[in-house]
Amino acid sequence: MELEEKVFGLAVLLADPLGLEIKEVIWEKEKQNYYLRIIADKEEGLSIEDATALNEALSLALDEKNWIDQEYFLEVSSPGIEREIKTVQDWNQAQNQYVFVQIEEIIEKQKEWYGFLRSVQDNEITLEINIKGRKKNIVIARNQIKRIRFAVHF
Repeated sequence: MELEEKVFGLAVLLADPLGLEIKEVIWEKEKQNYYLRIIADKEEGLSIEDATALNEALSLALDEKNWIDQEYFLEVSSPGIEREIKTVQDWNQAQNQYVFVQIEEIIEKQKEWYGFLRSVQDNEITLEINIKGRKKNIVIARNQIKRIRFAVHF
């Protein structure tokens, strides 16, 4: 089992009593430093106190497990406002939300769209876009989506 999978399982166990959901675990090297990044969230958003509590619990548990041989930095953070839409829960939360979609093929003369995600099906999504002040729905095959994330609407 890879380190990320083991840490994910441990993080889920420690996050549950805190009312937190683990979204992702990332183990990566940047320059000479290793980072273990834990992305966590909860319905009303991750607070600094939440992140601190999870960081402390994980730090102690990881020291006990001794899974990591080298020095590393442990970071606990939220997925952010403009996070990518990946999980089933993300897709459910994205319904009727403002999103950014990058696609493979051109639709309406563009490959990138901002709009409201109006429906999500197994094979396609419906995005409500604004073209010159007029609302229009476009249907995008899910296999054509290169990237989709939440976006801030002004």
